[in-house]
Amino acid sequence: MFDNQNISDALNFNYNINEVVSKLSRPLLVNFGIDTFSYIKIFNNKLLYISNDMLLVEFYIKNKLYNSTYYQTHISKIGNQKKYLVLWNDLGSVFSSKSNISIKNGVSIYKKYNNYVEMWDFLSNNKDQAMHETYINNIPYFERFIIYFKNRANGILDTLNSKVFLLRDSQLILDTNPYIVENHRHNFLLMYYIK
Repeated sequence: MFDNQNISDALNFNYNINEVVSKLSRPLLVNFGIDTFSYIKIFNNKLLYISNDMLLVEFYIKNKLYNSTYYQTHISKIGNQKKYLVLWNDLGSVFSSKSNISIKNGVSIYKKYNNYVEMWDFLSNNKDQAMHETYINNIPYFERFIIYFKNRANGILDTLNSKVFLLRDSQLILDTNPYIVENHRHNFLLMYYIK
Protein backbone atom coordinates (compact mmCIF):
# COMPACT_ATOMS: atom_id res chain seq x y z
CA MET A 1 0.00 0.00 0.00
CA PHE A 2 2.81 2.45 0.86
CA ASP A 3 5.98 2.91 -1.10
CA ASN A 4 8.78 2.16 1.35
CA GLN A 5 9.66 0.46 4.62
CA ASN A 6 10.04 3.73 6.57
CA ILE A 7 6.49 4.77 5.72
CA SER A 8 5.20 1.30 6.58
CA ASP A 9 7.03 1.39 9.95
CA ALA A 10 5.59 4.83 10.78
CA LEU A 11 2.09 3.64 9.92
CA ASN A 12 2.46 0.43 11.97
CA PHE A 13 3.74 2.48 14.90
CA ASN A 14 0.54 4.54 14.78
CA TYR A 15 -1.63 1.42 14.62
CA ASN A 16 0.17 0.03 17.68
CA ILE A 17 -0.21 3.17 19.79
CA ASN A 18 -3.63 4.31 18.57
CA GLU A 19 -5.56 2.86 21.51
CA VAL A 20 -3.29 4.64 24.00
CA VAL A 21 -3.41 7.95 22.08
CA SER A 22 -7.21 7.74 21.76
CA LYS A 23 -7.63 7.01 25.46
CA LEU A 24 -5.33 9.86 26.51
CA SER A 25 -6.99 12.39 24.21
CA ARG A 26 -10.60 11.39 24.92
CA PRO A 27 -11.34 13.76 27.87
CA LEU A 28 -10.19 16.78 25.90
CA LEU A 29 -12.05 15.76 22.78
CA VAL A 30 -15.31 15.05 24.61
CA ASN A 31 -15.33 18.28 26.61
CA PHE A 32 -14.50 20.71 23.79
CA GLY A 33 -16.22 19.30 20.70
CA ILE A 34 -12.93 18.41 19.07
CA ASP A 35 -12.89 15.33 16.88
CA THR A 36 -9.22 14.88 16.10
CA PHE A 37 -6.00 15.37 17.98
CA SER A 38 -2.57 15.02 16.43
CA TYR A 39 1.02 15.55 17.49
CA ILE A 40 4.00 16.25 15.24
CA LYS A 41 7.65 16.41 16.27
CA ILE A 42 10.05 17.76 13.66
CA PHE A 43 13.82 17.81 13.77
CA ASN A 44 16.28 17.96 10.92
CA ASN A 45 14.61 16.05 8.12
CA LYS A 46 12.71 13.68 10.43
CA LEU A 47 9.10 13.93 11.48
CA LEU A 48 7.12 11.93 14.04
CA TYR A 49 3.38 11.98 13.38
CA ILE A 50 0.79 10.69 15.86
CA SER A 51 -3.01 11.05 15.85
CA ASN A 52 -6.08 9.51 17.41
CA ASP A 53 -7.62 9.35 13.91
CA MET A 54 -6.14 6.54 11.84
CA LEU A 55 -7.90 7.74 8.66
CA LEU A 56 -6.04 11.01 9.05
CA VAL A 57 -2.74 9.21 9.71
CA GLU A 58 -3.16 7.11 6.57
CA PHE A 59 -4.12 10.16 4.47
CA TYR A 60 -1.24 12.22 5.88
CA ILE A 61 1.33 9.51 5.17
CA LYS A 62 -0.08 8.30 1.84
CA ASN A 63 -0.21 11.86 0.46
CA LYS A 64 3.20 12.76 1.92
CA LEU A 65 1.90 15.82 3.73
CA TYR A 66 4.98 15.56 5.95
CA ASN A 67 6.91 17.12 3.04
CA SER A 68 4.73 20.22 3.00
CA THR A 69 6.36 23.66 3.10
CA TYR A 70 3.51 24.62 5.43
CA TYR A 71 5.62 23.76 8.47
CA GLN A 72 8.55 25.98 7.51
CA THR A 73 6.18 28.90 6.92
CA HIS A 74 4.88 28.72 10.49
CA ILE A 75 8.17 27.76 12.14
CA SER A 76 9.73 30.90 10.68
CA LYS A 77 7.07 32.98 12.47
CA ILE A 78 7.77 31.64 15.96
CA GLY A 79 10.61 34.06 16.70
CA ASN A 80 11.58 34.58 20.34
CA GLN A 81 8.14 33.63 21.57
CA LYS A 82 8.92 29.89 21.43
CA LYS A 83 5.21 29.35 20.75
CA TYR A 84 2.95 30.11 17.80
CA LEU A 85 -0.78 29.54 17.25
CA VAL A 86 -2.47 28.90 13.91
CA LEU A 87 -6.25 28.87 13.49
CA TRP A 88 -7.44 26.58 10.72
CA ASN A 89 -10.50 27.27 8.61
CA ASP A 90 -12.05 25.42 5.66
CA LEU A 91 -9.62 22.56 5.21
CA GLY A 92 -11.33 21.32 2.04
CA SER A 93 -8.24 22.17 0.01
CA VAL A 94 -6.08 19.89 2.17
CA PHE A 95 -8.48 16.96 2.27
CA SER A 96 -9.81 16.05 -1.14
CA SER A 97 -13.37 14.94 -1.73
CA LYS A 98 -11.94 11.47 -2.33
CA SER A 99 -10.97 11.11 1.33
CA ASN A 100 -13.34 10.24 4.16
CA ILE A 101 -11.88 13.03 6.28
CA SER A 102 -14.21 15.88 7.13
CA ILE A 103 -12.12 18.25 9.22
CA LYS A 104 -13.49 21.78 8.92
CA ASN A 105 -11.38 23.83 11.34
CA GLY A 106 -8.89 23.67 14.17
CA VAL A 107 -6.01 25.21 15.99
CA SER A 108 -2.32 24.26 15.91
CA ILE A 109 0.04 25.12 18.71
CA TYR A 110 3.71 25.19 17.69
CA LYS A 111 6.37 24.97 20.39
CA LYS A 112 10.01 25.53 19.47
CA TYR A 113 12.94 24.02 21.38
CA ASN A 114 16.69 24.15 20.72
CA ASN A 115 16.82 21.40 18.10
CA TYR A 116 13.22 20.47 17.33
CA VAL A 117 9.68 21.79 17.01
CA GLU A 118 6.47 20.24 18.32
CA MET A 119 3.08 20.89 16.79
CA TRP A 120 -0.18 20.04 18.53
CA ASP A 121 -3.36 19.98 16.42
CA PHE A 122 -6.87 20.19 17.85
CA LEU A 123 -9.34 19.74 14.96
CA SER A 124 -13.10 19.55 14.46
CA ASN A 125 -15.53 18.59 11.72
CA ASN A 126 -17.99 21.15 13.10
CA LYS A 127 -18.66 23.86 10.47
CA ASP A 128 -19.84 26.31 13.14
CA GLN A 129 -17.57 29.37 13.27
CA ALA A 130 -18.13 29.42 17.05
CA MET A 131 -15.51 26.65 17.19
CA HIS A 132 -12.86 29.35 16.69
CA GLU A 133 -14.09 30.94 19.92
CA THR A 134 -13.82 27.54 21.57
CA TYR A 135 -10.21 27.24 20.45
CA ILE A 136 -9.20 30.78 21.45
CA ASN A 137 -11.02 30.75 24.80
CA ASN A 138 -9.58 27.40 25.81
CA ILE A 139 -5.90 27.69 24.89
CA PRO A 140 -4.91 27.39 28.60
CA TYR A 141 -6.76 24.05 28.75
CA PHE A 142 -5.05 22.87 25.59
CA GLU A 143 -1.70 23.89 27.12
CA ARG A 144 -2.57 21.89 30.22
CA PHE A 145 -3.55 18.95 28.02
CA ILE A 146 -0.17 19.15 26.27
CA ILE A 147 1.61 18.84 29.64
CA TYR A 148 -0.67 15.95 30.62
CA PHE A 149 -0.21 14.16 27.30
CA LYS A 150 3.57 14.57 27.31
CA ASN A 151 3.71 13.21 30.84
CA ARG A 152 1.51 10.20 30.12
CA ALA A 153 2.81 9.42 26.65
CA ASN A 154 6.48 10.20 27.18
CA GLY A 155 7.55 6.73 26.08
CA ILE A 156 5.75 7.26 22.80
CA LEU A 157 6.84 10.84 22.16
CA ASP A 158 10.46 10.34 23.14
CA THR A 159 10.97 7.26 21.03
CA LEU A 160 14.48 6.84 19.73
CA ASN A 161 13.37 4.27 17.18
CA SER A 162 14.33 5.98 13.94
CA LYS A 163 12.12 3.58 12.00
CA VAL A 164 8.95 5.37 13.16
CA PHE A 165 10.05 8.79 11.90
CA LEU A 166 9.01 9.90 8.45
CA LEU A 167 11.90 11.21 6.37
CA ARG A 168 11.23 14.60 4.80
CA ASP A 169 12.65 15.52 1.40
CA SER A 170 14.23 18.62 2.91
CA GLN A 171 15.51 19.73 6.29
CA LEU A 172 13.60 22.40 8.18
CA ILE A 173 15.38 25.53 9.30
CA LEU A 174 14.80 25.90 13.03
CA ASP A 175 17.10 28.87 13.58
CA THR A 176 14.82 31.56 12.27
CA ASN A 177 15.44 35.27 12.67
CA PRO A 178 13.32 36.49 15.63
CA TYR A 179 13.88 40.11 14.61
CA ILE A 180 11.73 39.68 11.51
CA VAL A 181 8.74 38.74 13.68
CA GLU A 182 9.45 41.55 16.13
CA ASN A 183 9.81 44.00 13.26
CA HIS A 184 6.32 43.08 11.98
CA ARG A 185 4.88 43.70 15.45
CA HIS A 186 6.69 47.01 15.75
CA ASN A 187 5.46 48.13 12.32
CA PHE A 188 1.90 47.18 13.23
CA LEU A 189 2.04 49.26 16.41
CA LEU A 190 3.42 52.22 14.47
CA MET A 191 0.69 51.94 11.84
CA TYR A 192 -2.08 51.79 14.41
CA TYR A 193 -0.79 54.20 16.98
CA ILE A 194 -3.51 55.32 19.42
CA LYS A 195 -3.23 58.80 20.89
